[in-house]
Amino acid sequence: MSELINTIRNGYSRNLFELGIHGWNHVDYTNLTAFKQQSSLIKANQKMNLLFGSYSRIFIPPFNFFNNDTVSSMQRAGMNILSSAIYYDEPDTISSYGQSPNSTNKKIFHAPEMTDFSIFYNGKWVKAPIKFLLSDIDFDISTYGYSVVMIHPHNFAIQLNGSLADTVDINQLHSLNTLVNVMKLKNITISSFSEAIGTKE
Repeated sequence: MSELINTIRNGYSRNLFELGIHGWNHVDYTNLTAFKQQSSLIKANQKMNLLFGSYSRIFIPPFNFFNNDTVSSMQRAGMNILSSAIYYDEPDTISSYGQSPNSTNKKIFHAPEMTDFSIFYNGKWVKAPIKFLLSDIDFDISTYGYSVVMIHPHNFAIQLNGSLADTVDINQLHSLNTLVNVMKLKNITISSFSEAIGTKE
């Protein structure tokens, strides 16, 4: 998907967003051994660096499932920001997991996803209405003090006959731009994971 990859590269080079790992394969990581989890994370991060010239410290587990082996594997793979879904793991603001033996990072910061820019429904991705997203964001901020919006790169690909094409969906980009502009008008600070937890390198 060269057009999409180039669009992501452009946005990333302009520091518009941060890149995260979603696994090498879309599998339940809790069914993998600690060694396989760590190997998968390292392999995915190597591909991230190959595509975008940078490694990621963020892991968003497939299906939102993770366990203690996931946490220790992240630490050994040099990652320290975890984001699952709030409906699987209620946050206590931004929590952190303690250091495990042989880890390279002292703690893992957990900032769970709270709402989705697009929802996978009936076999295809459907954009959530802006009003719905803003309502979710307002609720999250009043409840937890922050909100995490999940955005997938393929949410910005045109869908043709049930498949994603290598063509950027300009309407989706406009929708994201509208969401960002409305949030700015509401004086909502927008930041990356690293900026939010104060660990931006």
